[in-house]
Amino acid sequence: MVDQICRFQVLNSQIFATLNKCLKSSEHDSASVEHVRCFPPLIHPSLAAYAHYYRPENLQSQTVHNL
Repeated sequence: MVDQICRFQVLNSQIFATLNKCLKSSEHDSASVEHVRCFPPLIHPSLAAYAHYYRPENLQSQTVHNL
């Protein structure tokens, strides 16, 4: 039982060492910007007439215009 705990502790320390190495190397790449595109969710054809999708950035402006 104690042997299993020791093995898991060694395994955990190896995992965290690898994660720390990867995370520290990505700090130097903080100048790079990741571009993400938003796509509307898929809609079943039977519901297409009733479904409306608003992009998050447009949703705020639409609620302001509706007030």
